[in-house]
Amino acid sequence: MNILMVHNSYQIKGGEDSVVLNECNLLRSHGHDVTVFQVDNSYIRGFFSKLVVAIFSIFSVFGYFKMRRVIKKTKPDVVHVHNYFPILSPSIFWACHYNNVPVVHTLHNFRAICPTAILMWKGKVVEKSISSSSSWWTLSKKVYKNSFLGTFFLILMVEINKKIGTWSTAVDGYIALTDFSKKKYVSAGWPEDRIYIKPNFSDYRGGSLESRENFALYVGRLSEEKGVRFLVDCFRGSGLSIKFVGDGPLNEYLESHGSNNIENLGRLPKEEVLSLMSRASCLVMASTWYEGFPMVIVEALGCGLPVIVPKLGNMEAVVTHDLCGLHYTPKDNQGFINAASKVITDPSVRERLSIGALKEFDAKYTPSENLTSLIEIYKKVIKRKDGGECECLSD
Repeated sequence: MNILMVHNSYQIKGGEDSVVLNECNLLRSHGHDVTVFQVDNSYIRGFFSKLVVAIFSIFSVFGYFKMRRVIKKTKPDVVHVHNYFPILSPSIFWACHYNNVPVVHTLHNFRAICPTAILMWKGKVVEKSISSSSSWWTLSKKVYKNSFLGTFFLILMVEINKKIGTWSTAVDGYIALTDFSKKKYVSAGWPEDRIYIKPNFSDYRGGSLESRENFALYVGRLSEEKGVRFLVDCFRGSGLSIKFVGDGPLNEYLESHGSNNIENLGRLPKEEVLSLMSRASCLVMASTWYEGFPMVIVEALGCGLPVIVPKLGNMEAVVTHDLCGLHYTPKDNQGFINAASKVITDPSVRERLSIGALKEFDAKYTPSENLTSLIEIYKKVIKRKDGGECECLSD
């Protein structure tokens, strides 16, 4: 199959960039031809360039005609778009539509329905853009980088593309990473029969039930929305140990609140993170927002590491309670510590959940499972474009 992969990467590389690379390598390793059309935000520096990009994020003429040229040159069977914001813009979907090429779009976040991108504001989940069918409430809040102008153009991108039918007409299929994310998009009015569910994957599978040590592990950005202060408060005086891996705004806070049982390891190479995952008792999360698709959970499952998450959004959707981890009520200190203590101090519970983690990984998150799902989605979208009937993948 001839696939055109499209991605607008950010100035600071993140999870989406890794997903694009992993999917490209996976497809190529199984004989598919993959061309990557990628732009990045590195040149967006001064006020003028930011203003130009903001204006054209609504509908980029550059993105539209560049996309048509790439399609003409590569003649793909299907186009797979990961991110179009801000340089390419949703205009690239109309370029595919004009050229009658099937196009799939992976929904990594909620930016297409809300300028916040994460359905959260000031540490709380806010779904006004869904419930009121309008995102104009975000203007006074300056939700995009605390910029009135930036938020204004982002709202226009959301509302204009909704109005002209970009999401109902110009895109042939969507990939939601979880059923939870799919339901949010359907609630916002997106076509349910075009949204397929396919999680991300990891190519690492290891870990040992015998090598577990009595400590919890946090891996991720050290920031407010990740619940870092909550975790510190919970572990302080609990008698349980936690190791933090990552970097971010709360790095100094974590350094100043370190103790014998709270350790900040900073940023570490992936190999060292996986080694820690193979030794820890559990991975813990305390995010106050829905999360997109936490790859750290999938990597933990591949290491046979139980995961403790709040009953919230995609964290709850990915971790099956009492099978590969445990749930707790968000911001419930005692409930969290009870769950963590159960896994860290009881080897029988830890072993049962570790076995469940590996089974869950093998069933859903291996490269082979991902490849099968991805190719099936491509075929369904191509069939839809050719006028054939298409059934939505529900799991």
